[in-house]
Amino acid sequence: MSFGYTLLAHAAQSAVQAVGLDPYVGFLHAVEYNRPSLALDLMEEFRVVVDGVIQWVCNSGQIQPNDFAPGDAARPIVMSDDAKRKFIQAYENRMNETLLHPRQNERLTLRRCILAQARGIVECIQRQTPDYVPLAFR
Repeated sequence: MSFGYTLLAHAAQSAVQAVGLDPYVGFLHAVEYNRPSLALDLMEEFRVVVDGVIQWVCNSGQIQPNDFAPGDAARPIVMSDDAKRKFIQAYENRMNETLLHPRQNERLTLRRCILAQARGIVECIQRQTPDYVPLAFR
């Protein structure tokens, strides 16, 4: 899970920076040194995407228990390089799928939805209103 969330966190941080916000000043996550709190805030509404990818690669048999091995104290469980490639491919395929973004009323890839949501944060800050609407997934 942490591998998928790391990929998602990087996508969220890129989106936050692309719209001109400081990724280290968030609303939900505590501000800590070298922690992209705003990117982590934005990432929360998209965690379900990573969870779905994990469920899909496991249920489809693409990644199996033997793709994991014991590691060291810093990384107690290690995923094989082949499993990482499979997961990244499944993650990228999912991020390139489109859905109707409710605020923009157009079909966007999930990656572009993250960017649209970052723009939504900017709009709330500029209007000084707390009416941010997160994306809801079914």
